[in-house]
Amino acid sequence: MNSLISRFKASNVAKVGSAYVLVSWVIIQLNDSVLPTFEAPSWVGQTIIFLLILGLPITLVIAWASQSNDDAAQAGKSDEGRALIDDKLVRRLLFVGGPSAAIAGLITFFVMPTNQVSEVSLGNVSVKSSTLANSLEEYTPETKPVRSSLIIGQTRSRRIGMRTELGLSQDGSRLVFNSYGETGGININLLELDSLEPVLVQDVNLSYDLGYCNCGGPSFSPDGEWILYIENSLLHRVRAEGSAPQEISDVESTFGAYWTEDNNLLFTNFRDGMLYKMTSAGRSSELIEGQADSNLVHSFPFPINASGTLIYTVHPNESVSLGDIYILDASEGSSRLLIEDGFNARYAPSGHIVFIRDGSLWAVPFDVDTLEIVGEEVPVVTGIETWADRGLSNYAFSNYGRLVYLPGEQLTPGGARVFQSNLIWLNKDGSEEEIDLAPQAFSFPEISPDGSLLALTISEGARSSSDIWVYDFARKTLGKRTFSGVASRSIWNSDGSELYFRTVDTYGVANGIWSVPTNGTGSPEMVLLEADQPLSTAPDDTDLIYSRGVGANRNIFSFSQGVASSDPIFSNTGVISNSRISPDGNWISYVSVESGINQIYVHPYPDVNSGKWQISINGGNEPIWSADSSQIYFIGAEDELYSVTNLNTQTEQFSASLPEIVLELEDVQFSRVRNYSVHPSGEKFLFMRSPRTEGLLNSDVVSLVMVENWFEELKRLAPPQISD
Repeated sequence: MNSLISRFKASNVAKVGSAYVLVSWVIIQLNDSVLPTFEAPSWVGQTIIFLLILGLPITLVIAWASQSNDDAAQAGKSDEGRALIDDKLVRRLLFVGGPSAAIAGLITFFVMPTNQVSEVSLGNVSVKSSTLANSLEEYTPETKPVRSSLIIGQTRSRRIGMRTELGLSQDGSRLVFNSYGETGGININLLELDSLEPVLVQDVNLSYDLGYCNCGGPSFSPDGEWILYIENSLLHRVRAEGSAPQEISDVESTFGAYWTEDNNLLFTNFRDGMLYKMTSAGRSSELIEGQADSNLVHSFPFPINASGTLIYTVHPNESVSLGDIYILDASEGSSRLLIEDGFNARYAPSGHIVFIRDGSLWAVPFDVDTLEIVGEEVPVVTGIETWADRGLSNYAFSNYGRLVYLPGEQLTPGGARVFQSNLIWLNKDGSEEEIDLAPQAFSFPEISPDGSLLALTISEGARSSSDIWVYDFARKTLGKRTFSGVASRSIWNSDGSELYFRTVDTYGVANGIWSVPTNGTGSPEMVLLEADQPLSTAPDDTDLIYSRGVGANRNIFSFSQGVASSDPIFSNTGVISNSRISPDGNWISYVSVESGINQIYVHPYPDVNSGKWQISINGGNEPIWSADSSQIYFIGAEDELYSVTNLNTQTEQFSASLPEIVLELEDVQFSRVRNYSVHPSGEKFLFMRSPRTEGLLNSDVVSLVMVENWFEELKRLAPPQISD
């Protein structure tokens, strides 16, 4: 037995087989790491593995055959004998190699779908699809649209109310969507629509470091092999079948991206609000559209032809819902307004531009040759779940007429268009009571210093239409204080006699700070023109602090004794927001992302350079001082109301307790700016709650609507106008 084993170890079969296995293992390892770099489709790796497996027995047979020749030579056979052995060897190789090569060729032929056209089943629609076929010429639908329900399971909702985000492959066979975990993270899930069994593709660590959810937004590459998504404001990609994720951008992009047919990515740089293009492998980027130092953001680019012409949304950083849709004509190198009042527009091969307006999907006929609107704008799907502040909208469609969307309402906490809410008191003991006001589009609640009045921004539905109102808790009266339709985000002066607020222009861009008497007897007066939002006043009203700037360039300034500061109050880096002066005037608080996530800090005031302390531990937003300046309340990363107590604001030596949970918050609205208020007693807190959260938002499962032959419906609802 030992002799037999020794002879086998010394044979060509053992040596060649061992070497083959070792080399194959190395190739397989390189397969996973190298091929994604070159964006090779998944069939390439699969074919390599098939051929390696097939090659093993062939290699062993060849080694065995050659071993016979070696044995003959070692036995001292004659030249004639060795010739006979060689002839046998050739016959063996032909016998084994010929059929093996044929089998390998057949496997390669069937596995390699380079430009093969495949049959894809889309419900009752049968279409031909390939990675290069995107025109309607191959679309042969039935004339009647068919609607069905698609249950994707329990996804939970993140704090802004969105229950998921959707992406659909171009052939309509694959759906990608988010689900949200208990601890705030998200999962990116893939659903093959012919299997209805979703699989986890990627687990993403969700961060709120910029004051809002900046992860998710999944979409497909044109061939459906890759999933593009945002993780902590940076673009990533991962194979649909699963692989190590790749970071492909070093710039922050929070308004989504589009993967073009020519393998480029179109995206918005959050830092400057301009459109860029780069390869899907993440190399150097190229500016497409936008102006430096502009208050407007260019987002949601979508190509409409192969020459590079695209549509996109132009909007203020404050809210995408206040945007308009523009077209960039690549042949002329010029852009122009295409559609007023709309965002997140896409071109449909049916000959339409579809877009979101007021929580509904609209369509307008569009001539792709002349680049002109050729019909009327009409709503085609009402009630799509939309977060209009950030432009998120839960709809997607394929190139062949399959539409999926999530029914719901428009969500805009803190924006110009907000959904209706109830005002509620949450008490320290856990009880709650509803304030006697009918649900309206409330935002930015602010209780007066004496606790008797409540200042509110109320939107009345029209574009940019919002004004300042005051509610009297005792008398239960609600009175209007501004009538311009462009006023919002009010704060009280120290004695409650006046309200400071901001105004915006027709694009929602900040247009100065104004003041108005609380009792409604006077007219608004301009306070400061070059300002974004009033934040807080000092006890004697000599200082007013305010924000100025857009996005990452936002900072805090002071307006003291009628003079605006030329330099920001704080010199540290990071997005700074939500700043407030303590009621005793000795301290100033703010939120900064300088550590990587939103944290709350305090400085002495007005000498801010004499000290700095971090109040929050695991992240925080919306800090509010107690009436006696001894506490700071804030919203934690997992929807809790925290309090830091025993603040020593009377001596040079700072001291404070660790954060403690005051209330667990459920189903209340957050804007990450200022959407709750604290009663001067410190015993109750005012929040907003939407009526929709009681049912739709907290349902156990999420059910999408799927529409087949949707393009036929578009043609019927929004037909082109035929000119004579």
